[in-house]
Amino acid sequence: MRLTTGLVLSLWFFAFQIIVLNYFARLTPKDILDKGSRLVPVLCNQTEPNVSVQVLNRPTDLSSVIPSYTDLLKLTCPELEELFTSYLEKMQYDCKKIVRYGNTGDGGWDICEDQYYIPSKNSIVYSFGIANDFSFDDAISKRRHVRVHSFDPTNNMSDHQRSDLITFHALGIADYTGTTPKGWKVARLTDIKTRLGHNQGTVEIVKIDIEEAEWLILPEIIFSESLKGTKQLLMEWHIYPDKKRKKTIITHALQILRHLYRMGFRLFKLHYNPLCNEHPKSDYRYCPEMYFVNINKNM
Repeated sequence: MRLTTGLVLSLWFFAFQIIVLNYFARLTPKDILDKGSRLVPVLCNQTEPNVSVQVLNRPTDLSSVIPSYTDLLKLTCPELEELFTSYLEKMQYDCKKIVRYGNTGDGGWDICEDQYYIPSKNSIVYSFGIANDFSFDDAISKRRHVRVHSFDPTNNMSDHQRSDLITFHALGIADYTGTTPKGWKVARLTDIKTRLGHNQGTVEIVKIDIEEAEWLILPEIIFSESLKGTKQLLMEWHIYPDKKRKKTIITHALQILRHLYRMGFRLFKLHYNPLCNEHPKSDYRYCPEMYFVNINKNM
């Protein structure tokens, strides 16, 4: 039977669609993040060609300030750092009432208590990264009567009920669910919420301070949409002084900031942790503590 030209083209297009769909079905969240989330080393080369860096000046869409991944790769280390710091140092939401919970120094965290963002009674807070400092968890549970779930597999504690309102889990957050080579139990945020029976609208505040593991888990959190219903996101990021690692991390960080903005998260406070350079594990360049509210009320 002789095939017509139209039929041949239709069959070819159908086969092409199958190939493309199979390709994207195999991609992980880290592949999708503008191809830049694998954290492969991006070498720092001061002789790279300059591209114009758009310094933040409150445009309508702040995510447009951050260039595409391809253009980010063309920037030198100083240009990337200028873009990163200028983006962070312009607040995107004017919170009228910022309240500190926990230690005044390291270990405490701030919450925006504008009317819409005040934690409601019996709402849920996830606190990832404890070490031996429960000051934030203790303070916000007592003063706001919220239920706190504290997570850390590294501090040699077993699962336990710290108080009527605080449950500790010897579990870490990761971009997969399983066990690490060190024997720590970890899980994806979406699996943690399912395991604990928390629907998408109940976890109002998520705090993440996990000593550089944030670079692996954030793409998964973004593309699994695990932050739906979250009103406030508190994070500490860890940036290295080493030129090769710093450029890789900042390139990755800028992409994450672009995606968070598009999801509705707006920066209302920035604080650089002064203890960052004294960290026993790594000599970080700096550690910005970032505080976001989600303006997307239809989440």
